[in-house]
Amino acid sequence: MYRRLIAGLAIAGSLLVPQAVLAREAAPLHLGVSHTQFHDDFVCIVPRGDDGDCSLATASAEGNATSNLSTGPGSVAWDFVIRLPDGFSGCFDIDESATFSFAPGTISTFATHVTCPGQTGLGVDATFTVIGGTGAFSFADGGGQETSAHVDPAAWVFNGTISY
Repeated sequence: MYRRLIAGLAIAGSLLVPQAVLAREAAPLHLGVSHTQFHDDFVCIVPRGDDGDCSLATASAEGNATSNLSTGPGSVAWDFVIRLPDGFSGCFDIDESATFSFAPGTISTFATHVTCPGQTGLGVDATFTVIGGTGAFSFADGGGQETSAHVDPAAWVFNGTISY
């Protein structure tokens, strides 16, 4: 009797798993960003000393986005947490959360990188992680490499894989 009950519960439980989880597919991921606009919302969260210096801050940006997974244009919205070292050397650490929005759904990413304004070459060369999504990209995960040059306005490129 208990065996039938346990088997019945196991079958019923498997039917509750969303089809999106069962029907995941892996695909190459290419996200491109142009016309990046940094907002005028730099906020010092943790001041350092009385001279107006800051050790932890937030900021945000947005831009136009393209993807190999969408036939139409999209957008990206970023939130940054910026760690400014003591005796600011020109380089700083950034935690970056991005949400890419397209007609089929959104793709959310996270990356941590060091940025050194004023240098030439790549301004960002970091590993990113796909941490979720909505719509067609529900339950998304994956990751890859994010790059951007030290130019204004910066063009950003995210190349990797995504499962959704």
